[in-house]
Amino acid sequence: MGMFTMNEKQRAKWERTRAKGAVSFVVLYGVMFAVAITLATSVFDFFADSRGFQPEKLKITLPIYLVGGLITGTAVWLLAEWQYKKTSGTA
Repeated sequence: MGMFTMNEKQRAKWERTRAKGAVSFVVLYGVMFAVAITLATSVFDFFADSRGFQPEKLKITLPIYLVGGLITGTAVWLLAEWQYKKTSGTA
């Protein structure tokens, strides 16, 4: 199987995920992405920046990370749907 094909286990998992809907997937994925990136950059800033952690930077970075997460979540959804349809023969 190629990199862009789903096996039966992946198909079953995706069927459960897609049953919950695209919006919930994208929002959940986007929020998880934003939280992970925010934590990673905050820890990095704490140790690497001479000023340490700066909460005021979150006003700028958090909305950017949320938008990035929503874009990433949409891309992941579309890729998974394409793979799913490709393996079911409907693409």
